[in-house]
Amino acid sequence: MQVVVDGNALDLGTRRMERCLLGLFVLHIGSVVSIDRLIDTLWDDRPPQRSRSQIQVLVSRLRSRFAGHQGFELLTRGAGYVLGGDPDRVDAHRFRRLHQAARETGDPASRLEQIQAALTLWRGRVLEDVATDTIRERIMPEYDELWLSGIELRIETELALGRHTSVIGQLTALSGEHPFRERLVELRMLALYRSGRHQDALSAYADFRRTLAKETGLDPRPELEQVHQQILRSDSALDLAACPVPATAVPAQLPAAVPDFVGRASDLERLARQLNSGQPVVIN
Repeated sequence: MQVVVDGNALDLGTRRMERCLLGLFVLHIGSVVSIDRLIDTLWDDRPPQRSRSQIQVLVSRLRSRFAGHQGFELLTRGAGYVLGGDPDRVDAHRFRRLHQAARETGDPASRLEQIQAALTLWRGRVLEDVATDTIRERIMPEYDELWLSGIELRIETELALGRHTSVIGQLTALSGEHPFRERLVELRMLALYRSGRHQDALSAYADFRRTLAKETGLDPRPELEQVHQQILRSDSALDLAACPVPATAVPAQLPAAVPDFVGRASDLERLARQLNSGQPVVIN
């Protein structure tokens, strides 16, 4: 986690609890966060006896640390606290806004520009350096999913611009990192098909279906099966309607692989970890 004022990163100290509390306030900027919720999040299910007093001490330290810095106002509201300020000054909130704006943009070139702007803000998994078990279970997965859906939107948009060949490598790597993510499989199949690699597109589907059946006993969703059938009959609906345009560079500021988090939840997440058992990205 990093706080930047006038281009300079502020010293947040080394106390993990203090930095974690600041992260929670930033994520909920403009909203009251109850003391009970703070206690549950900071100490999971094992709060100390004087946890409320400790929260007050941590809040006092934060107020002292940011005293004199314009835009930081940590207020007491009933049985909780609220951080005042502009959400758009928080990368996590700007990412969400740009992501939504991109989804609502019809023109592919404009959409690509917006989603790339969002992805350049992502520098790691939210609160990873100060996370408690509760943060890992209740907060981080939401932002992991937001990042991954942003990656999918970027690739989907590049496909709409005719850049199918240039995204195959990215899709292959992402599919390996998130083996049960059906949208990635679908995009990879489409990229391969449009690149003239029909058999490879069919093989990608067959490999996914085999793995899914073996590990979960489930079949692919109807949407993916439909794309498979369209490829089998060389359906013109899969062809690119617009003329291709030259490829441009893709932002490189992407985080390391994140655990899969989609649809079929905990079981698939556990299986994904098993498949990748070799053990082998914060708010700015």
